[in-house]
Amino acid sequence: LGLSFMAGIAIIVVVTVLNYRIGLITSKIQKQLMGKKDVRVRRTTELFNSVKIIKLFSWEQKFVDKVLDAREAELKERRRYIKWSLLGSFLLNV
Repeated sequence: LGLSFMAGIAIIVVVTVLNYRIGLITSKIQKQLMGKKDVRVRRTTELFNSVKIIKLFSWEQKFVDKVLDAREAELKERRRYIKWSLLGSFLLNV
C-alpha cells in the first residue's frame, strides 16, 4: 500500500463527506422551496377565487404584486437549490 493509494482513499473519504453535507443542504433547501411554492400557489388560488371582489374594489394590482412577490421568493430559493445541486453533482462526478 503506497502513498498514492492512501491519497486516493483520502480523496474518496473527503468527497463522500462533502457529498453527504451537500445532500443535507439541498434537502433543507428543497423543503424551503416547497414552502415558498405553497405560498405562491395559495395566493394565486386566492386571486382566482376572489376575482369578482377584487375587480369590484379595484385591488388587481395589489393581488398581482402579492403573487409576484411570492414568485420572486420562490425563484430565489430555486436558484439556491440549483447551485447546491450542481455542486453536489460536480463532486459526485469528479
